[in-house]
Amino acid sequence: MRKKIFVVALYFLCTAPIIYGQWSPPAAETNFITTTHSNALQDFGFDLESSGGNYRYLIENNINGANQQALYFGHSNGSKNIFGISSSSDSGTTWNPRFTINQNGYVGFNTNSPITDFHVNGRVTLNPGLTNDNYVNFLSNTSTQINMVFYSQNDAKWNFYTSSDGKFYFRKTDNNPGGGVKMTLDGGNVGIGTTSPQEKLQVHGSALIASDKGASGITDVSNYGSASGLFFGNAGSILDNDNNTLNIVSRANMEFVVDELSGSSTKAMYIKTNGHVGIGTSNPDSELAVNGIIHSKEVKVDLVGWPDYVFDNDHILPTLEEVEKHIKEKGHLMNIPSAKEVEENGIQLGEMNKLLLEKIEELTLHLLAQEKRLKKIEQLLRID
Repeated sequence: MRKKIFVVALYFLCTAPIIYGQWSPPAAETNFITTTHSNALQDFGFDLESSGGNYRYLIENNINGANQQALYFGHSNGSKNIFGISSSSDSGTTWNPRFTINQNGYVGFNTNSPITDFHVNGRVTLNPGLTNDNYVNFLSNTSTQINMVFYSQNDAKWNFYTSSDGKFYFRKTDNNPGGGVKMTLDGGNVGIGTTSPQEKLQVHGSALIASDKGASGITDVSNYGSASGLFFGNAGSILDNDNNTLNIVSRANMEFVVDELSGSSTKAMYIKTNGHVGIGTSNPDSELAVNGIIHSKEVKVDLVGWPDYVFDNDHILPTLEEVEKHIKEKGHLMNIPSAKEVEENGIQLGEMNKLLLEKIEELTLHLLAQEKRLKKIEQLLRID
């Protein structure tokens, strides 16, 4: 520490103006060396004081008030600073600390009271030394905002800053294309494209997620025409849009679009705002509408009203004559839709199975009745 103080003091003395000095016996106990320039019009020089004012030892250039500079060792006003450099304002009414070392070894710039090993009251510029126009600047615009600004070619490009709202912002400066806040940290929530994130991660805009395991898969959250969407595909396909595996697009309804290598696309599935799902159709009229073939190992249908009622004693079984008459008049069985009706409206699988079982049960009752009549006839024939 003593070596550091000695070097700084020596530098200050060596860079002072050339002076003509003479020994002057001290008029008081405070000043014991005073030097002045031989030209009375140029009032430059320095005083070396002991116990003068608040300082133990003081070296200052004597400029009669304005733009003074001073170097001191020790302080008697309770600050316990061991070394400092100060300068006065243009008017000479205010002294400003420039460099301070206190008894704790703390170094301060523009402050008399450093509170850490390195304390700067003002802006800090970091330059890698390769060029003079690329650097990082630390500054405070207001009492509640602290900035770290990155410059390239003397132009502010990006900056991090805190604000009175307690948030931490990362923004691109307004004088560059696309300026504005790009990312916000707020109470553990991260916002990209928004300054008010409501979740741990909230993104306003497109997002691209690529694999780092050597695979070529890409997930992209972006726009599909006038709608937002989620895209799954191979590397590069998000940009050329000709070999994606699956695109999920959200308009008024949600669309699942399959893009092929040829560049053509097929809208494979729709989810409507009313909850209806369409496969192969854009206008599903029920919870699930499929325009095509369904291949399944098993289909389970929940039904009520299974036609066991046919076997109830109070059930009126149509006679074979009535069945024959209905067939001749209508061209189809009772309670069974006609071919035209099926073509226009389709069939309900559960309801149709119930109706078919009803006809099978009715036919079974007719066969049983027929069997009874045949046995009676056989008995009569044996008697004869």
